[in-house]
Amino acid sequence: MTTPKLPLATLAAMALVGCATNASSRSAHPSPPDDPATASFEAVVVGTIHRAHLTESAYPLSQLAGLIETYRPDLILVEIRPEPFALGHLEDGPFEMTYVTWLGHSKGIAVSPIDWFRDEDLGVDADPEPEPADRHAYEEETAALDARMDRPLTFAEVHSPRQDAAVLSMLNVRARYLAGNPGWNRRQAWLHQQALEAIRRRGAHRVLAFVGAFHRPELEAFLAAEGGSVRSPRSIPFAATARTPAPPQVVQLWREGAARLRAQAAKAPAKRAEALTSKARYFEVAADRAGQCCVDPAAFDAPSS
Repeated sequence: MTTPKLPLATLAAMALVGCATNASSRSAHPSPPDDPATASFEAVVVGTIHRAHLTESAYPLSQLAGLIETYRPDLILVEIRPEPFALGHLEDGPFEMTYVTWLGHSKGIAVSPIDWFRDEDLGVDADPEPEPADRHAYEEETAALDARMDRPLTFAEVHSPRQDAAVLSMLNVRARYLAGNPGWNRRQAWLHQQALEAIRRRGAHRVLAFVGAFHRPELEAFLAAEGGSVRSPRSIPFAATARTPAPPQVVQLWREGAARLRAQAAKAPAKRAEALTSKARYFEVAADRAGQCCVDPAAFDAPSS
């Protein structure tokens, strides 16, 4: 499969499944609301596509490095929960979060984790289902949104108004038919709050946030409402970077993360173990290829060598 296509429903499922520790992550002392006029900052929110960076030739991992090099933020935000981040367990987030965390630290840029979820909320058994009477309408509306986005996910497309509209429409469908989509909404609320707290705590002025594509439109709107000047990633004139391998230090972090995920899977219930093993496998594929595109998606189903 040379040009795989990822429908919105697939990206939504990738965003909704967490594969890490059992604790939630949240700030112990939320910051009081500030006057937005005193909290001005510029934010660029980058939508990533998780393991699809290994299958989508039009959106390679190296473009994330180009953004960091060109924009030169004073703070990078990543989709990892604070407790695992503090332990160095970067595999709590998608594999590209390990990559941008290492790049940020190597350049002396502060990196803050902002994700929040509880495994019992976002595990494979916890996704809400539509009522039987609503299932047909839910599937019909979801399929129509998928058809709108039946194309390769380029960097430009992921950050386009068309993509934003489709993502927000998909979240609207899920909220209407999936009992308000409470797990996702709670996660988003904490992710937004922890992003704002990190910006205020660091006194950041130039913020580069890396989150899954489904998180991006809402995080942009929240940061803008809190006094931030939100800038599109498409406005950053970064040069097309060479498709260079990930640094060996990053490859080693992916391998270590995969090993921890497999160790967790060995002790987890069957369905949770399946999700952890799947995540470990794509970390291993990333390590084997040093983060470079492209593989057939079937590679993620193969057993570890």
